[in-house]
This record gives sequence, C-alpha cells and structure tokens, in this order.
Amino acid sequence: VLSLEVARDPRGAGARLAAFADEYPAAPELDELTVALAAAYLAQGMRDEAAALLTRVEGPRSSLERAYLALEDGRVDEAADALERAADGLPAAEATEAIALALALTQGGPEAARLAGEAALGVHRLGTFDAAAFGAEVAALPEADRPRSLALGAALAERVGDAEGATELRERLWRDHRDAPEAAAAGLALARRLASRDPARAADLLEQVILGHPESAVVPSARRELRRVRSLLRGGSR
Repeated sequence: VLSLEVARDPRGAGARLAAFADEYPAAPELDELTVALAAAYLAQGMRDEAAALLTRVEGPRSSLERAYLALEDGRVDEAADALERAADGLPAAEATEAIALALALTQGGPEAARLAGEAALGVHRLGTFDAAAFGAEVAALPEADRPRSLALGAALAERVGDAEGATELRERLWRDHRDAPEAAAAGLALARRLASRDPARAADLLEQVILGHPESAVVPSARRELRRVRSLLRGGSR
C-alpha cells in the first residue's frame, strides 16, 4: 500500500513512511521505499527533502542515491564513500559498477573523474549513455586513466542495454591495455560473448586471461568458463 502511495502522493507518503520506519526499523523494504520516495521528491524539485529523507535510512539503495546527490553537488570524496558502502549490499553487477565508479572518481585525474561522474549521472538520472562519445573522450585522457575509464564505460553501456557499445569499449581495453588489472574482467566478458559462436577464440582468450592475470579475482570464473567452452569444442552441451 505504501509503495502505491509513494507513486500517487509523495508529499503525503512521507509521514506514512516515517511511521512505518518507526514501527519496522529493520524491514528489508524500507531501503527501497525510501529511495522511491526520494526519487518522487526529486521529480517534483524537492531536492532538500530528498536529501534529508535519505539520511534517515542505512541501506545499499539509499547509500547509492546519496552518492549521486553528492556527485551532483561536486562532493566527490563523499560520493565515493557512499558508493563503497552501497556496494556491500548491492547485487554483484551493480556492486562492481559502484566500485568502478568510486575508483574512477578518486584514483584518476580530474578529467577522468569529471567524465566518470557525468556519464554515471546520465545513466542514473536519464537512462542514457553514448558509448562512442564516451570512448572518444577516454582517448583524450592520460594513458593511466584509460583502462579504469573504459571498464566503467562498458558497465554503463551494459546498464542501458547497449551490448555492442559495452563490447567495443571492452575490446579497446583488452587490445590497448592488456596488462591493466581491469583487462582481466574485460577479457572474461568478451570470451563469454564469443563462446556460442566462436568457442575456439573464446578458449584462447580465456587462457590469456588466466595466464596473463593469475592474481585477478576473475580467474576462478575464467577457469570455469574455459571448462565449459572446451566441452563445447568437444561437442558437449556444457
């Protein structure tokens, strides 16, 4: 009922949500309801109310929304901290993207941080991302900032459903920055995309990931994928 009221009457829903939080402070749905109400406030231009609301709840979704509000205000370090807190409770793909954004904001140069922040805000607020334009801007960054930026761009492209754009950015990362830590995950993603139509090439790519990045956290997944691809090459179904 409360979720319907958030959509229909965000001003009136605030009191109901506060009462719900007082009665059920550990309710798992409290985090998402708070974010839904904050989004409704933002849509009505009630930014201060949204920001105040989000400070009352600790959860991955509310932490994520606090990160984007901080990012809009130029509070980069605060945004990165909130992203890292959010990552602890988000599903794996979203957590990876949150960490990638936090790293892009804090471990690169100012232009890399600007590019990452603007792109992530575009995806979060508008659901839009131009992989080609993003890639062109990455080319102008210092070389040390490019692998991290390409990895983030691929994740953002995937979030808006642009599989081709994500693949192009990962191919650039693998081709031009193969020794970078981010290349291992890019190689694994590329191999998975290749596996059904070109298992031999996928197997070769997975072997390069495993041998070239033996300390990477993705190596166990790459080994499992390699076993599956080899079974395809032998004519098996798995």
